[in-house]
Order: sequence, then C-alpha cells, then structure tokens
Amino acid sequence: MFSDIFRLHLMRKSKAIWVDLDAYCVKAFDFSSDWVFAHSKACDFPTGVLRLPKTAQTLALMLDFVMSANPTQPWRGRHFRRRSRERIAKGESWGIETLPWGSSGPKAFTHFLHHTGEDRHAMGAESLYPLAPEELWNLHDPRIAPNDIETEAVHSVHIYGHQKKLMANRMAGLPASGSYLDRLCDRHGIDAQAAPIRRLGWM
Repeated sequence: MFSDIFRLHLMRKSKAIWVDLDAYCVKAFDFSSDWVFAHSKACDFPTGVLRLPKTAQTLALMLDFVMSANPTQPWRGRHFRRRSRERIAKGESWGIETLPWGSSGPKAFTHFLHHTGEDRHAMGAESLYPLAPEELWNLHDPRIAPNDIETEAVHSVHIYGHQKKLMANRMAGLPASGSYLDRLCDRHGIDAQAAPIRRLGWM
C-alpha cells in the first residue's frame, strides 16, 4: 500500500522510473518516452515498472483517489457505489488501506488509464511482463532456456513476489537445477545454497 502511494508522488516530483524489487532487468531502460508502462498478457496494466509524465491525467486521478477520504472503487459498478454512499450516510469512514489488494495499484491504474484514454501509451506485454501468471512455471522448468524468456523485445522479466512463497514451501527455498532462476544465479555469481529462501510463518 505504501509503495503504491509513494510511486505516485515520485511521478509527480521526478522523472524517475519506479521498478518493483521482483522485476529482473534484462537490458537498459533507455526509453525516450515519459510514458513507461506496459499492459500484461491479460490486458490489464500492472504498476511494477512505471513512469508517468507529471501532467498525466491518470496520475492526477490516481493521486486524488488514493488520498481521498472514503475512497470508492469506481470500477465496481453502480450497486457498489450506492452501498458506499449508504455507508457514508450512516457515519462510516474508511481509507485506501482498507480496500482489497490492487485497489491502489493495478486495478485503479487500469481503470483510470481507460477512463482518460492514456492507455494508448502502453508498451506491449513482452517488454516488461513476458510471462503471464499461468506461465510462471517457466521460471522453474529446466527445459526452458533463458532465450525463451528473454526475447529481443524484453526489457525486464517480472518474477512476481509470490514465487518466493512457492519456492520456500515446495522447493526448499532454492531454484530448480538448470531452471531460469538457477541460471540467473550463475550469471551473477550468486550462491543460492548459501542463502535459501526461508519459510516464514505467514507462508
């Protein structure tokens, strides 16, 4: 939640590109456009790698939404908005932190991009999100070569943080031998055996 809000203020104050810690950079982010984001293979808009111009309408609407009192998810439909108005009339109040996951990130971003028409600035999914959620097995399958994932169009590969949970629970916290993640460790001189992902209570 904090990172969702922080990156929006970052866009307002600088030309920096926000990059999630679970995005693996394949080549330099030498983008000429002030718009740096991509749609996913599911045609929504993740916020894992993001830069917006300071004057973007989507940025202004996102900031208004996450900082507002009693934020109502406009993508949820008339019934939900009516229910929110009834709650406010009864004296209830809430903040953005009480809404479901994604409400301050991809769900809101996708909604406001479509609303403003600024979704036209999106790069293709292969640039930043080459693997759809149902394709994440490619990270662990030794039959998948790095070039199968890191195609010419790819700037970064989103690993998705929940893969840590999978590896901790089912793989002793280590990448499968010969897998893409294992080869990344070799590429960068990382000894995964020296620091396996530990299983934590929340997992």
